[in-house]
Amino acid sequence: MKFFFTTSFILFVTALFSQVSLVKDINSGPLDSYANANYACAGGVFYFNAKDETNGYQLWRSNGNESGTYLLKEFYQSPNNTLISGIAELNGNAFFVAGSTKRLWKSDGTTAGTVVIKDFDSSNFFDVPSFYRLGNYVYFNGAEDTNGQELWRTDGTPAGTVLIKDIFPFGNHSRPGNFGSYNGKLFFTARTQAEGFELWTSDGTLQGTTLLKDINPGANASSIRNLISTPIGVFFQANDGTNGAELWVSDGTPSGTHMVKNLNPDGDGFSSNQGTIIHAYGNGKVLFNGKTTATGNELFVTDGTETGTQLLLEFQPGGGSGLDFSQFFSFQGKVVFVGSDNQAGFEPWISDGTLSGTNRLKDINPGSGLSSPTDYTIHQNNLYFTAFADQFGRELWVSDGTEAGTTRITDIAPGAASPNMDNLGSCGNLLFFYANDGTHGSELFRLGTPSSNLISLGDENFEVCVFPNPAKDWFQLRNNDLNLQGSLLEIISLSGQNLRSVVIGNGLNHQDVSDLENGIYFLRIRIGDKLAYGKLIINK
Repeated sequence: MKFFFTTSFILFVTALFSQVSLVKDINSGPLDSYANANYACAGGVFYFNAKDETNGYQLWRSNGNESGTYLLKEFYQSPNNTLISGIAELNGNAFFVAGSTKRLWKSDGTTAGTVVIKDFDSSNFFDVPSFYRLGNYVYFNGAEDTNGQELWRTDGTPAGTVLIKDIFPFGNHSRPGNFGSYNGKLFFTARTQAEGFELWTSDGTLQGTTLLKDINPGANASSIRNLISTPIGVFFQANDGTNGAELWVSDGTPSGTHMVKNLNPDGDGFSSNQGTIIHAYGNGKVLFNGKTTATGNELFVTDGTETGTQLLLEFQPGGGSGLDFSQFFSFQGKVVFVGSDNQAGFEPWISDGTLSGTNRLKDINPGSGLSSPTDYTIHQNNLYFTAFADQFGRELWVSDGTEAGTTRITDIAPGAASPNMDNLGSCGNLLFFYANDGTHGSELFRLGTPSSNLISLGDENFEVCVFPNPAKDWFQLRNNDLNLQGSLLEIISLSGQNLRSVVIGNGLNHQDVSDLENGIYFLRIRIGDKLAYGKLIINK
């Protein structure tokens, strides 16, 4: 059975090698198009920042094909930079703030379908806009000149884009941030004159947006950082002014918001120069890098109680640090992190929250060399990341959570040269990432084969995407700036029966298929004197 499993995984990885390709040389030749790590997937479209020969950094989109990878909209006149810093997804659309006077935009992945939802008409953004999806809303820190930067929400419509509460009145900025959630309620930090920066919660209404707890009493901030949402509560770093920076937890009530444990009575329970704790949830517990005078920075575990917060593994006994200050990542009910013991340098480890279940995932750069894995991303139920090896440089790796199932899948820059690979993002059946193959500069690559949801009439300008597919109760037709208004859409059963004929109104409307049974259907679209055919899968 072990031989069968290993052989199957090798075949799987071998197949992946052949699916890696450059999507598009956006900035031609050896010049880089890479911008930063802000990207999102919405409606099967990958949104990212990039720079070409003519424009500064702008917002681009890709469906994995070269023809479907293009500058979405020029928000600033070239060659100025846009650099979208936060992108959220809701109902298959992408939301972001851009423009010199800061507008909230919504995009369906086409230039024509990229429209303004709210014009703040303000440059009064104290902090970079950030977004958090919760339920049927996207929450963000919007700013108007009259109110300053405060808590907003949108449902994707102009009427549904509203200021929730002016927390710090009279044009001051409450600067909402550090978003998280638990039991359907939004958690965030905000400031007032009386309390400073503290922990707040909101149910999306004015009345339901309240200060949860003044952790550091008075106007002093409690320095809350690194909120993570888990099934057992929201965990975060805070300083109550007495015990230093320690691990806290909240269930959304004042009494249920408390310090988990005074891990280091002699000072901070976390490295003061590192600034944030790194932690992740798995198997009913949170693993984190804590600090005591006796151990230094090492691996701790907690179930949210004082007695359940303990040292799990000391990698470097005697006050040293055996943990890399990089991300902890939840994967298959466990936590992946970077550790270094006496046998190997900084390598990927995996833990189920027990000592016996804490093991090195793989010694990627054998011996004392370090592989420093990063950019953890889950794609199609496997863990992808980049790691360095002396023989290959930094390349793309995949893991199923076992040592045998952890292997390299690219050698984009052959030999020890590093392709500067990073910015991994999963979108549908594709994994996007940036890499430098030594010829094209740092450009967008993909792992996987682009979706067959595309319908083409032989001209790339007539490319139509069916989203989502499989569908449940509805789907949309999306296109590369082609006006579908007035076109005839027909849904046909496998037996050839024409079940529905709909004249498409105003381009990109929803098509309700809630009355259709699970199965495969044909789509026929009449665009002028041309016909396009596609396949729709319904799976409720």
